[in-house]
Amino acid sequence: MARGFPPQQRYRAGDMVLDVDVEIETRDGMLSGAVIRDGVISFRAQQDQETLVVPVVGIIGCK
Repeated sequence: MARGFPPQQRYRAGDMVLDVDVEIETRDGMLSGAVIRDGVISFRAQQDQETLVVPVVGIIGCK
């Protein structure tokens, strides 16, 4: 866990599932955030349906 940001998270509501799986890197000069170097967000609406997978990169932070 980098600066309180977990690299894997799962959110569920009924049959809907949203998974977040990211590679988090801390850098000097970033006080309350981190860089997502690589990651995916996966969404499945119902248990027997296909999963939508979206690649993600960016910056996360909180204050």
